[in-house]
Amino acid sequence: MKRSAVENDGDDASSARTPSASMVKFRKQDSPLLSNRLYFTKIVGHPCRYSTNAFSLSELLELISPIASIHFNFMIDLHWLLSQYPERCSAYPISIIVGENNGTNHLDVRAEARRCKADNVSVGRARLVLPYGTHHSKLSIFETDSEMIHVVISTANLLQNDWDSKTQAFYHCSAPIVNGEVEEGQNNFRKDLISYLNAYSSSSDFGMIEYWRDRIANADFSDVNARIISSIPGYHVGDQKDRYGHLRLRRVLRSLQLDLKKPSFVAQFSSIGSLGPKPDSWLTAQFLQSLAGGIPVRKNAFSSSA
Repeated sequence: MKRSAVENDGDDASSARTPSASMVKFRKQDSPLLSNRLYFTKIVGHPCRYSTNAFSLSELLELISPIASIHFNFMIDLHWLLSQYPERCSAYPISIIVGENNGTNHLDVRAEARRCKADNVSVGRARLVLPYGTHHSKLSIFETDSEMIHVVISTANLLQNDWDSKTQAFYHCSAPIVNGEVEEGQNNFRKDLISYLNAYSSSSDFGMIEYWRDRIANADFSDVNARIISSIPGYHVGDQKDRYGHLRLRRVLRSLQLDLKKPSFVAQFSSIGSLGPKPDSWLTAQFLQSLAGGIPVRKNAFSSSA
């Protein structure tokens, strides 16, 4: 995920609208079919045997049945996204965060919201501190009427082609919203997510995100064993260097004290910028060491394409 900060450019369509109690209508309990794990997306036209434990976006939203949503993404087809929501959920508040450059233009999303007469949609612009930074987040957070928070971190843009025609995956987890204090030591996932959302705090539209940060702060993620490794564009020095990216991954894996004898690592990328002029410039000297939690490993690297 990439860092963003949302900025209001004066367009009324971008005004922050956060869920309120009056918008909540109690309907049903959360489906037990979704657990805290990794799933693949369904590929349209493939035999059913290839889609075991896979979900389309519409199926995912049907199971979650959100009363409020926020989507952080690089590219969004708003008309298609809205069509994936169950009709009973279509009028509930939906917030969209996209980048100020590259990807989907926030003005286009706002214009599409007006064309769709989607008054429940708020659109925020992700402002980046670096000219070559990209808001590549693919994060969605949902709240349900059974007082649950659902988090979905995916590899897909919110585009029909990405969800229907490409091999994609998403991680899903959920947590109950509780009254009172939540034990901090067992909520590393929650701590990671709050830290990421706080990276937006300089935004004048932070209220769109602040609501979700506060809801997550009141949720008990103690049953979630996953960790979030986020990427925040910027200049990170000193103690800040290992808070993001592959150095953060190295730190988290080191804390697990893994017993690595003859490890093999597989990394998949939709695109690659630069890995350096030689394998040991960055790929094996830095990235591979992070995958191993900082433990020295044999430095053989192989590449393939599909």
